[in-house]
Amino acid sequence: MINTIKQEYNKLPELDRKVLRFSGQLIFGELSKIIILFLFFTFFHMTKEFVFSTLALIPIRCKIGGLHCRTYLGCLSVTLMIYISAIMILPATIPLTPIVITVLLLCCASMYIYIGPIINPTRPKLSSCQIKQAKSIAAGFIIGYIMLSCALHFNHYVICGVWIIIIQTLQLIAAHIQRKRRS
Repeated sequence: MINTIKQEYNKLPELDRKVLRFSGQLIFGELSKIIILFLFFTFFHMTKEFVFSTLALIPIRCKIGGLHCRTYLGCLSVTLMIYISAIMILPATIPLTPIVITVLLLCCASMYIYIGPIINPTRPKLSSCQIKQAKSIAAGFIIGYIMLSCALHFNHYVICGVWIIIIQTLQLIAAHIQRKRRS
């Protein structure tokens, strides 16, 4: 069975093999990180905050990208620090009003349109049509998140999601600067 899979894999064009390798690494890496983070926040009785923040982050991160660490452990550490900041530290230290949230999220959407996407170097390149689509989806998601925030009366879970979006936007800006310096 394994030999058959290897034979079929080797028959694929190089681009398809790259996409398959990238997809496998992505699924394993992201799924394992989510499980570890879920267990961490469950220990601190903050599972709902983690889930809500993750649901706010995934559509943006998938479409717009951001900083990428070289190692799995580095990525896990940075991701953990981001989530701790967004869920535990920032909501407790910096209060946000509905107006401030709306303005900050609109600034985030503008950054996604202006800078994004910044994808992992191992990911296949995007066409100009895919780039426009990614920008539109990310910005549209932010508009939807603003509406959801209003509907949920800017509750604690919404605030955690706002902070994760803001941090993701800062990551995108840092990745953009890093990429400009390299070129």
